[in-house]
This record gives sequence, structure tokens and C-alpha cells, in this order.
Amino acid sequence: MQLKALRIELRDYGINEGKYTGEVSFRNQYGSVEVVLAPEISQQVLALCAGALVKNAQNVAQIMTASVLESTTKVLTNSSDAST
Repeated sequence: MQLKALRIELRDYGINEGKYTGEVSFRNQYGSVEVVLAPEISQQVLALCAGALVKNAQNVAQIMTASVLESTTKVLTNSSDAST
């Protein structure tokens, strides 16, 4: 079976209000199967994603910082060139 879809969402009503629940769909040549993920399992899946989220956030922060530093250097260089 191949994973078709994985969906996790924060419930805003009902018995699981304020908790993450999910659904997973698998399929193969014979059909498909959907599995409902309880809040405990959904939380475990999100925990697995946390490391990647932190790494991506750090990469974005580095890119943004480099861009700001580059822009600042250009402004300072152009400013000093104009004053000479």
C-alpha cells in the first residue's frame, strides 16, 4: 500500500476540541483504506515533524539575516561613496 494522504488538524469543536486529530489514506491496486488518528497518535506524528520545522525555521532566519546584512552593507557602501 502507498500513502495517499496524511491530514492532521486542530479541532475547534466536539469531544476533541483543542486537540489534534488526523486521517491517513492508503491505496493500492485493490482499493484504499482510511485510518482515523486519535489525538495521541496525531501528537506523536507532529512531534516527529518538530525537528524539521525547527531546521527550516533556522534556515529561513539565516537567509533573512544574510539578506538584511547584505542590504545594510550596500547602503553603507553607497552612503560612504556619496560622501567622498
